[in-house]
Amino acid sequence: MDTKTLKKLIDGDSTRCAEIATQKKYIEGKNVAILGRAAHEEPDNRISIPIVRKAVAMVSGYMAGAGAITYSTELDEKYYGETLKPIFDANDEGLTTHEEFETACAHGSAWEYHYTQDGEPRFVEVPVEQCIPVWDDSLPRKLIMLIRYYTKEDESGHEYKEVYTYDSQYITKYIYNSGRIELAPEPPVPHAYGEVPFAEAKISRYGTNIFDHVRSIIDFRDRIVSEDYANEAQRFASSYLLLRNRLSTELDDTGMNEVDKLKITRTFEDLGDNVNNAVAFLVKNIPIDFIKNADELFERLAYDMMLLFDNKDLATTGQISGISLAYKLLPFEYACATYEAYFSRFLQWRIRLIQNATGNLKVNPQDRPQVSIKFNRNLPFDLQAAVEMFMKVSPVQLPVRVALRLLPDSLVPDVEETAKEIEEATGTGSVEGPEGAEEGGAEIVAGEDVQAQALNGAQVASLVTVAQAVADNQLPLATAVEIVLAAMPTMTREDAMRMLQPADAFTPEKVATPAPATGSFPPNKLAQSSKP
Repeated sequence: MDTKTLKKLIDGDSTRCAEIATQKKYIEGKNVAILGRAAHEEPDNRISIPIVRKAVAMVSGYMAGAGAITYSTELDEKYYGETLKPIFDANDEGLTTHEEFETACAHGSAWEYHYTQDGEPRFVEVPVEQCIPVWDDSLPRKLIMLIRYYTKEDESGHEYKEVYTYDSQYITKYIYNSGRIELAPEPPVPHAYGEVPFAEAKISRYGTNIFDHVRSIIDFRDRIVSEDYANEAQRFASSYLLLRNRLSTELDDTGMNEVDKLKITRTFEDLGDNVNNAVAFLVKNIPIDFIKNADELFERLAYDMMLLFDNKDLATTGQISGISLAYKLLPFEYACATYEAYFSRFLQWRIRLIQNATGNLKVNPQDRPQVSIKFNRNLPFDLQAAVEMFMKVSPVQLPVRVALRLLPDSLVPDVEETAKEIEEATGTGSVEGPEGAEEGGAEIVAGEDVQAQALNGAQVASLVTVAQAVADNQLPLATAVEIVLAAMPTMTREDAMRMLQPADAFTPEKVATPAPATGSFPPNKLAQSSKP
């Protein structure tokens, strides 16, 4: 890229950088519209409600908390443990990923730079305002260069910019000073990644964040709280002091003047006949209910349009069924499914760059170790209720392996191993089919994460009911799977099949009933036999 084009791209990037700076203010809880407006007459309260900060923390904590994203390899089981995990640990992958997810929520995208240090792969987030990507015109488009620039000062305090360009082979340095861009004295540095050593993290198709489209709603609510609540309350509290210049300052026998008495009694005396006009503010009609309803309306609208749930709303609804809770969270789960899909692309991009740096550059992509990525939702879990439910349904009503899958991974990390321990302790065994399969042919993969998220007590009860219906031949297996997927959008079809397929081939134990007696009895004896 020539220096003229490079200068044009950097000079034209100021609007994007200004927008990023504004977004950062909202993330910090310093909402620009209310805090940056022109001064008004007193009182001039400016209350900035940090709803954006809460939204970003809620989504990132739910989706990408440190350790919430897990990795596994199927064909090469040692690849993750022996190759990827040491690299992830050296780069503090859990926290780095969480921070990049936060950045994507705040600004729509985040950029990660890959390099080697002492021969070991390293990756780090680069501030998004420093990065200008250059894409080609192919479909799908390909990143052919990334420009990184930032401002520095020399010893005299003079500001200039250091500019770096990264392509598929070299890292080249430039100096942007006094309106001119020139190549730095240092020669271009080669790298071994075979492509631009940057990966972009996004959470949406168009690179949008989670709150820009509701900023006008947030700003209007800030005005309601600042002007209609805070300012009016302050005016009311200080209204009697506005009459101070018209009140006598002479002390009476008690050593108090009229202002001192007013502060104590909160009453006005000797105001004449037209009292209402004299203290009109004290009887001002403030539509409290209307203001409150408007505040609540815009708060709820902001949550709804960000596809978030308001935890205050859930807290005040009392006990609700699992399916009702699932429908309340449905828009949020749909949004999270989109975030997961696009952020997973970034994580696979990261793994590809690491593989490029660890000797897989010449290996065809389909021949490289394939890494599976799983997002484990950070949901609250009622452990006591889950254990009680497990004790009720296992092993009489459901196969023990099905019941174990109702518990979270943190409690039962390996279903097969735990099931064997239970069978050894109780002296029971499972009817096994082909190797690696249990009743009904449901495959069990040792060490596999069997549940993507914890379930609340109501959801556990609903799953047990569906599984019992399958075991009793009241529901076809395929119908039961579709019901579970509709009620719990975060569950995968594979997890639902692993949970319900054993129940399809399972026959619940039935309590034996005495066979009716045969033969003839005298009428009086038959009647007596029916008495208690």
